[in-house]
Amino acid sequence: MIEIKQILGLTCGMAYFLMLTALSQELVTVGSKENVVLQSNIEIPAKLDTGASLSSLSAKNIHIISKNDGYWVAFTFNYANDKYNFLLPLVKYTHILKRNDENFAEGKKFSERPVVELTICLGHQKEKILVNLVDRSHFSYPMLIGLQSLKQFHLLMDVSKDFLTKPACSK
Repeated sequence: MIEIKQILGLTCGMAYFLMLTALSQELVTVGSKENVVLQSNIEIPAKLDTGASLSSLSAKNIHIISKNDGYWVAFTFNYANDKYNFLLPLVKYTHILKRNDENFAEGKKFSERPVVELTICLGHQKEKILVNLVDRSHFSYPMLIGLQSLKQFHLLMDVSKDFLTKPACSK
């Protein structure tokens, strides 16, 4: 049986190269750090991290509120001397393994974090992603975009570069 690559006279390597070339023409290339827009109006820098499963947003004053239609999360996001108050439905809780330098209060090795859905713009693409809330004020970037969220976007990532795109989504 003759395979298509034999008919075309292509080696597997050449076929793979042509496929990547075609894909790269349709995909936006991003760096390991990019500016994103939250909820259509808050532009912030974010770290894109394929080693992290979930995305995280720096949040303070996190409170779970019970309403007739379920549980909601009230929190404050501080960035560049501005405060943004959010009230979003609680999607779920996630358990994140604590780092060695974190306090293992009550012998717990995992921290429980609320998860909400946020709309973010990365490059020219807007997606709803799941984000866990935690105080990230001691980190360089107020948002970390993890692998599960990155998979929702159609992009190529060049980890040797930063800030290759600007958020350009329609409102």
